Amino acid sequence: MDKPLGRIILAETIGSGRIFAHTLLFGLLLGLAGYYLYSQGKPELLIIAGASFCHIFEDQIWNSPEVFFWPLLGWGFPKDTISASFIEYLMIILSRSYNPGFTEVFISEIVGLIIIVLLTGKYISEKKKRQFAV
Repeated sequence: MDKPLGRIILAETIGSGRIFAHTLLFGLLLGLAGYYLYSQGKPELLIIAGASFCHIFEDQIWNSPEVFFWPLLGWGFPKDTISASFIEYLMIILSRSYNPGFTEVFISEIVGLIIIVLLTGKYISEKKKRQFAV
């Protein structure tokens, strides 16, 4: 959410991929909405809120308190050190992905992607079973 918004749509003004969705406020609002829906028997948003908090911790956002505690420490967001067009930014990110120092990060990302694909497949197959059962 933050990358397209901050790096593409608001590139001239914000120019950062860590903005609104990386704030404590966003996480708390998402968690509250998720808890409300959970009490209504719909746990999906609460799961997304938990994943959002995990993502914030994985990004070590505490190193950017002006982002994490937005808007308490001001209304602005710090600009990224990478100031390039979207294509140039994408090329920088792709070139960093082959750095052996980032290997442990990408292993966990691949495992997460596999889990998402498997759970999505299970969800779709169960939905099809319910359609044919009715």
